[in-house]
Amino acid sequence: MDYGLEYCWAKPEDATEIQAFLVVTFGPDSVQASPDRMRWLYFDNPLGLHISVCRSQGEIVACCGHLPRPVVIEGEEVMAGFGVDFMVAKSWRRRGLGKQLLELRLQRFDLGLSIGQSPDMSALYRTMSAMDLGSLQLGIHRRNFALAGNPKSTARNLAAWWLGKKGLRPRAGDGVESCSHENVMEIVSQSSEALGRWFQWRFNGPVYTDYPCRKVVRNDMTAGYIVGRREKGTNILVEMAGLSHTRAQLLAVAGWLGPEPETRILFAGDNLARDCRRAGYLLRPHGTRLIAQSRDSGIMASLRPGYIDLMAGSADTDLLRHPPKTD
Repeated sequence: MDYGLEYCWAKPEDATEIQAFLVVTFGPDSVQASPDRMRWLYFDNPLGLHISVCRSQGEIVACCGHLPRPVVIEGEEVMAGFGVDFMVAKSWRRRGLGKQLLELRLQRFDLGLSIGQSPDMSALYRTMSAMDLGSLQLGIHRRNFALAGNPKSTARNLAAWWLGKKGLRPRAGDGVESCSHENVMEIVSQSSEALGRWFQWRFNGPVYTDYPCRKVVRNDMTAGYIVGRREKGTNILVEMAGLSHTRAQLLAVAGWLGPEPETRILFAGDNLARDCRRAGYLLRPHGTRLIAQSRDSGIMASLRPGYIDLMAGSADTDLLRHPPKTD
């Protein structure tokens, strides 16, 4: 049904109007209502401004932000767009607006990705031949055993500690040193200039300022880099940079030499699951699912559940929280 709607991509001058729409639809106390977050996430993104909007008589009635991120499919780098902050005004729901915004996504990005869908959005993706790449997994590493507040959590701590003992251990000469985000960006840029710019923007503030970078050293040589944050006595590992054959060792070092006794990683991908197991992480299904779409038949033919390695820092999974307060 035609409601006289206009679908288009946002322009820089739309920032104030989009912010007002997010405040109204998500709520004034929501994560999305933070003005600094919205501007940084979309309008200051070095890989471009990618917010699709739907207007009725000039007024925004729906919008969907996208986080661009280079990914490798069959050895080729393609630009993926993660759909985030997808919202339709209450009086305009169930009129097909979401489908049209998804069509815009597929026009702009080689690969469309989504994490954490509502039941309605899951149904919409199914009607558009999207592929379910599987559930995200939560990996837990403990370097010591600790009682928890209930039997279930205590049993989880015991299992994680036991698996950690059986997994990889830091070798003699292994260590973790603080380093600058620029150091890591330079390394990442060697394989992908776009990924290097994305890394610097994603983890070096100015809104989310709690992502220190650490260098893993082995026999005075750099083995790789880990990026994480601390939350309530837990290390939250959100990104790594290093050769694929060293990734399991990086995960083990992050667990054993991190600043807190427990390390967690939220991720998708069979290869990352394999490396987490080698490093001694307890794996549990998270429930959140990774959904993929593309108009490129070759890309879709290459995909299968568990195909894409994805850590929390690559999408909005670790951004659905209020920015940390600064003094």
